[in-house]
Amino acid sequence: MLSDLIPPPIDIPNGWQLVRLRDICSKIGSGATPTGGPAAYLAHRSHFAFVRSQNVYDRRFSSDGLAFISDEQASKLKGVELRENDILLNITGDGITFGRACLIDKRILPACVNQHVSIIRVNPERACPEFVLTFLTHPIIKGYIESFNAGGSRRAITKAHIEAFVLPLPPLELQREIGSTLQFIDDKIAFLRKTNGTLEAISQALFKSWFVDFDPVLAKAEGRDPESVPPKVADFFPSEFEESEMGSIPKGWRVGTLSEIVNQRNERTNPGSRTEALPYVPIECISSKSIFLQESKPGSDAQSSLILFRKGDILFGAMRPYFHKVCIAPDDGVTRSTAFVLVPKTCENRYFALLMMFQSATIEFATTHSEGSTIPYAKWRSSLDSMHVVIPPGRIAKAYGELVEGLIARGLTNVQEINTLCQVRDSLLPRLMSGKFQIEGCAV
Repeated sequence: MLSDLIPPPIDIPNGWQLVRLRDICSKIGSGATPTGGPAAYLAHRSHFAFVRSQNVYDRRFSSDGLAFISDEQASKLKGVELRENDILLNITGDGITFGRACLIDKRILPACVNQHVSIIRVNPERACPEFVLTFLTHPIIKGYIESFNAGGSRRAITKAHIEAFVLPLPPLELQREIGSTLQFIDDKIAFLRKTNGTLEAISQALFKSWFVDFDPVLAKAEGRDPESVPPKVADFFPSEFEESEMGSIPKGWRVGTLSEIVNQRNERTNPGSRTEALPYVPIECISSKSIFLQESKPGSDAQSSLILFRKGDILFGAMRPYFHKVCIAPDDGVTRSTAFVLVPKTCENRYFALLMMFQSATIEFATTHSEGSTIPYAKWRSSLDSMHVVIPPGRIAKAYGELVEGLIARGLTNVQEINTLCQVRDSLLPRLMSGKFQIEGCAV
C-alpha cells in the first residue's frame, strides 16, 4: 500500500491524499561545486550567490558566510540554479547541519547551490512550498531524515530517498492556510532576529567609535564636541594622544592584556542530574558574528568535556576560532571545552569586555595563535590572555556599559521571545499535519 511507504507513522486526516514527493515536484536534485572548489569563491557580491549547507537552517535561510561566484563559473553549473520558492534540504553533513530545510531567500537570487544541498522545486499546481516545508520539518520526518548515516559522523540521504517520501496532501487552499500560519510565526521570528542585528550593530559601532577609532578624543583635539558621547560623559575623554607600544592612544589610557579584562572559568563537571537541568550549548549552537545566543540543546545531550557557565559569562568559540563565535550567556548552562567560558573582571565592564572579545582583532589573534592544522584550537593561557589591548579608565568602560545595557537587555528579551515562538511553531507542526487544528473556521 502507498501508506506503507511513509517513513514513520503519521495519522492521515480524512480527505487528504497520499502522494510521493516526486509526483508533486518539477525538480529534486543536488547542486555542484565550481571548478577550483573554495578557492574559486569570491569575497564580494558578484552576479551569483553560492549557497552551501551552512546557509540552511530549519525554516530559516542565513546569509552569514554566503559565498559568491562569477557569471562564468555559474554558467558551468547549469541545472543547479535556484528559483524563488525553492526548498533547500541539507542532504549531507554532521548531526547539526544534516537534514535542515528552508525556503530560499529570494533576495539573494540569482544563486546556485552546492552538492551538499538538494533543491526541491514544488509544482505550484499540485502543492504549496510552505506546506511541503512543513512536512520536511515535522518532528517525525526530521527524526527519520536524521537517522540516515553514511558511516562515522557524516550522514547522507540520496535523491531516491527524497523522491520516495510520501506525504499527506490536503486540498491546495488548505495547504496554503497551513503554510501561511507557520510563515506568520517565521516572519515574526525573522523580524526579532533583524531587530537584534540592529541592536548589535549599534553596540558595535559605539564600541568602535570610542575604543578603536578614538573619535571622542579626536573631536576634542580638534575643538569639536564629540558626537557619539553624551555631554556628561564627554568630560571623561582626554583631548590629546600619547605614544605607546601600540601607537598613539588617548592620554591617560594604557596598554594592557585581555587577562586584565576577563578571567577564564574552567568549572569542569560530569554529566548527571545537574547538567540535565541546564541548557546545553556546544559550539555549534553559537551563531557566527552575533553576541546573542539563539540556540541550545537539552541538558541530557551533554555527555563529555563539560564546563559550567553562569548568566552574563562570555562564551568564546575556541575550536576553529575564525568562525567568530562569541556571545553573552543569557542564563546558567553547560558547554564543552571547545568554547572558552570567560568572566568579566567587574560587573561595570561586562559589556566592554564582551565587545572587546567580539572584535575582529581578537578573533584574528586567536586564529593566528591557534594550534592544530586540521582543526585549529585557540589557547587561552599564555596565548590569547596575553593579547595586548588598549584599556580606558574604568569610568569610561562603565559609561559605555550603561549606554548599551538597555540594547543588550532588549536583545536578550527578543531571544526569549524567539525561543517561545519556536516552541509554539514546533508544537503546531504535528497538529497541523494531523488535521487536529482549526484555522480560520476550517477544520485542518
